[in-house]
Amino acid sequence: MFDELTYIIWYHRLLGKTQKGKKALEYYGGYKELYEAVRCGREATGLLKNTKPEKFEAFSLIDAEKVRVDCEVNEWHMIPCTSPDYPKALLEIKDYPHILFCDGDKNILSRNVMFSVVGSRVASGENELTVYNMAYNLARTGAVIVSGAALGIDSAAHLGAINAGGSTVGVLGCGLGNSYVDRIGDFYDEIKSSGVYISEMFPYEKVTMSSFPDRNRIISGLCNALLVACASEDSGSLNTAKHAKKQKRRIFVPHESIISSKGCDLLKNDGADIFYNAGSMAYPFREFYEEGLFNEEYCEKSVLPAENSVKRDDIYLPGKRTVKGRNPSQKMSKREEKNNISVPQTQETSDLPLLSEQARKIYDILADGIVDTETLTELTNTDIISVQIALSELEAEGLVKCYPGGKAERL
Repeated sequence: MFDELTYIIWYHRLLGKTQKGKKALEYYGGYKELYEAVRCGREATGLLKNTKPEKFEAFSLIDAEKVRVDCEVNEWHMIPCTSPDYPKALLEIKDYPHILFCDGDKNILSRNVMFSVVGSRVASGENELTVYNMAYNLARTGAVIVSGAALGIDSAAHLGAINAGGSTVGVLGCGLGNSYVDRIGDFYDEIKSSGVYISEMFPYEKVTMSSFPDRNRIISGLCNALLVACASEDSGSLNTAKHAKKQKRRIFVPHESIISSKGCDLLKNDGADIFYNAGSMAYPFREFYEEGLFNEEYCEKSVLPAENSVKRDDIYLPGKRTVKGRNPSQKMSKREEKNNISVPQTQETSDLPLLSEQARKIYDILADGIVDTETLTELTNTDIISVQIALSELEAEGLVKCYPGGKAERL
């Protein structure tokens, strides 16, 4: 009645991120075999004996079939790790996702050369333009550009690939169809038109505290090499670099004459290679490009804005905080209209990217100074987990800084 994909969905949902689940799967040698052992109460390894029965009752094969229907209705693809379409590089990492949910051209994931570009969500216009030029030139060599579909550096990298006529992959920290992606507005559709979004999270699944750290291992796992374009000392980009190092991916940082940042200095001191131009990354992997795709023309071109014809005003990036509020005559974006998103208009939040309601409340509260999470739960009349998730969202956007002891400060 059920095929292998349904059993993989079941496993991915309930056991996909656990070491015990991985070992049990290895023992039984198949998803269906493990499922039947669990459901019959005959799981012989003992690895799952402490797993509460309610966990297995919370998601059935019928529920897995419903996930398939959701994807089919929305024209989303599911690529299980058993499929020949699954990215070979990602399959090499120890904690690869057992399913990728995709929105866009999934064939891009089969390309041989992918370069990941990551960096701060809060970057200067000049740094964004520099990263745009980096990604543009790398894409012109024939490589696919991978990033995290966030504001700032990520968006600049995606746009560089798009305008180069290349392909790009956006790795999400939420499920497909979740309103979190609305913060980039119509830019979502622009990226999709030249590439594909992927997520290991189930459709509509919300952002959690572990979403972005988990997402980062996929960004690095997909690539031949990672470029950390600019980063602070506690940036999530350094987390991506840690994953890349474990996965034995080459790590690049810009030469200080291109972009200087403390996070990149740390990586350089730890042995990262130096990025001068697209050739710095492309030449070491030129033999891996598909036949006829490697293009040397853009390898030596400068990425500095002063030496390029493209100006900051020539590129559109979502979520710029220089615009205070929305002009009353300005129309809502298509994505905002579709989801009926209310755009915050207060003095405090009008210049911010689209945030969840809980995150906006906490951001306003933090205007009074450093506040601990216990106080935030009282002031927002919610639970500690919801507060922590909202803080993670704000921290990911570079809007707050979290300290040991459960305290947070607005930046």
